[in-house]
This record gives sequence, structure tokens and C-alpha cells, in this order.
Amino acid sequence: IELPTGGGDYQYCEMSLPIDVAWPIMRPRAMIIHREEETRSGGRFRNAGMYLLPLDKDEEFDIAEFNQVGTHPKPRKTPAAKCGSCSADTLGFWVVIGRNGTVTQFERAGRLPDEPRAVAAAEKALSSWRFEPADIHGRPVSDWMIVKVPISH
Repeated sequence: IELPTGGGDYQYCEMSLPIDVAWPIMRPRAMIIHREEETRSGGRFRNAGMYLLPLDKDEEFDIAEFNQVGTHPKPRKTPAAKCGSCSADTLGFWVVIGRNGTVTQFERAGRLPDEPRAVAAAEKALSSWRFEPADIHGRPVSDWMIVKVPISH
């Protein structure tokens, strides 16, 4: 299914519907979504739940295949935030990890409001975090996850 969204952009979804046949009865099983994409301002993105993750020009990303054989990002280097005057011990964030293992985007998760100094320290620490990127068949791909940033006092 390809739906134009205006301005030359589109949303695209590719799915399959497996059907069990035991004559004379046909029973559909759960629909399988293979691809969910959209274009915005000339870029291609895959729908990954909360985020749109960038795709290379000719890249095709099969969600069902990723769920079967892909791996999600794994933290490698996760230094604590330093904030001597903060009372918070950890702060949660939704983070997007790029193909190179760096945090490319983040958003505060959890209850608000927070101590502005603790949030600033956690955001600074996130910029130095490194991950083993998600991959499918040995090819790195962007993905997202929820992380807790520890705060040292």
C-alpha cells in the first residue's frame, strides 16, 4: 500500500496475511508487517514504533526478518553523568542509535519535571555513550531503545 501524503512525500506499507487451508475451511492468521516507510523532505525513513529511522537510498528493511534474526543495540561505553549538586540517581531516555553506534537523537522518558542540572548532565553524558549498533545479517542498522543514565554525585 502506498499513500501520498502531499508535497511528493508518501507512506508505504508492505504486509502479508498467512492463511491456513484445511478444506473446506480457510483461517487467516495474524497479519505480518514487512515494511513500513515514509519519505519526508527527500529522505526515506522506516517506522520503528516511536521513531522514524533513516534508510539509505536503496536500503530495504524487513521488520519481520529483523524480529527473527536481527540484533538490537548493546551498550559498550556508558559513563555516568556527573552532577555534584543533584539529588537524582538516574534519568531515563529514549535514544536512537545510529549505524556507527553513537546516539543520534534522544528524548527524556519518565515523569517530569526534573532537576534541570541533572537533565543537562545526563544529556551531556549521553553524547559520549557508545553502542554496538543493531544489525541484520551482519549489516548495521539504526534502532532505538530506552536507557537509564546513572548520575554520580
